[in-house]
Amino acid sequence: MRWLWEGRRWREPLSTTDGRPLSVIDPGDPAPSGGPDYRHAALRLGEQPVTGDVELHVRASDWRHHRHATDPAYNNVVLQVVLWDDAPAATRSDGATMPLLSLAPFLDGPWHRLAPLAAGDSHACLACRRAAATQGEAAALSLLAELGLARQEAKAVLLAERIADLGPSQALYGALLAAVALPSAGEGAWTILAALPLATLPPQTDDAATALQAAWAAVGGPRRYHRPAGAVSPRLQALAALLVTWRGDIARAACELLVAAHGEPRHLERTLTEGGLPPAQAAEWAANALVPWALAWARQSGRPTLAEAARLLFLALPKRQEYGVTRRHAEALFGPGGARKVRRLSQQQGLLHLEKTLCPRGACPWQTG
Repeated sequence: MRWLWEGRRWREPLSTTDGRPLSVIDPGDPAPSGGPDYRHAALRLGEQPVTGDVELHVRASDWRHHRHATDPAYNNVVLQVVLWDDAPAATRSDGATMPLLSLAPFLDGPWHRLAPLAAGDSHACLACRRAAATQGEAAALSLLAELGLARQEAKAVLLAERIADLGPSQALYGALLAAVALPSAGEGAWTILAALPLATLPPQTDDAATALQAAWAAVGGPRRYHRPAGAVSPRLQALAALLVTWRGDIARAACELLVAAHGEPRHLERTLTEGGLPPAQAAEWAANALVPWALAWARQSGRPTLAEAARLLFLALPKRQEYGVTRRHAEALFGPGGARKVRRLSQQQGLLHLEKTLCPRGACPWQTG
């Protein structure tokens, strides 16, 4: 069910069992342990935006069997997602009745792909584990790094359009704002550029941070991106510090930073974390903004040295945090504890490329012939 929910592996449009149209804007964040399965999900039920927790079950009756109906910890659940609908919509301990989504009517393709999950495997396709067993761990990790670079190149294609429309500095500014807004920024983060263009950013860090937070609130950032204020505020403060430092020309400063790093991650991380950004978020900014922007700008401006510097740095960056989806893919490849074998950001990005791009298309990189 997690594989289906996180990968949005269903046929649109969705509807609940009582006939209301349902859109999944953001599936939410996997809960680390206990309580509902996903937190801070964003949905649209009919015409009404809904945010809250999501609980996954194989059968609708599992809500009652697991005694969630009397547990206040589940009072923020706004949707129960099941494979099979075998019971009426459930109620919470506060008496509210939740919408019920049964995915079975919305699934295409052979059902046997779900069999490994029912058998307790960590991923619905066993090609990953077979490939690692036959090709070897080193070859699998090398291919993951290549897939990670492919993910960066795909992002660079999109950023190239921004650069052509906005110029390199404004496009980089937008990419960094989108990195702050992850995991579900989409097009919305770019609307902040209209509310606060780069040229109007105050010259002092604290003033710039205040202006960024005001622009963030003005475009509905807290509601749209579902990050708590405590998580967004220090990110915007760190972004303000970086932009003020680079104020003369942020495109040129970013190019100089990437080239001067000489493939050494500590140089990049030290620069990004000077404003208080944790190393894990610095890696996010590198993968979601700086590296793809540099690849796009290098191609447009004819700077192969910049592109090579960006690639070398990306391949050298260490993995700084773990995601539920990458952990499961790593375990599918390397068995229990497999996430510990994935040590580079490029390899982790390769796992994300598998999950978000290749697997949904059936484009398995492990299968040959």
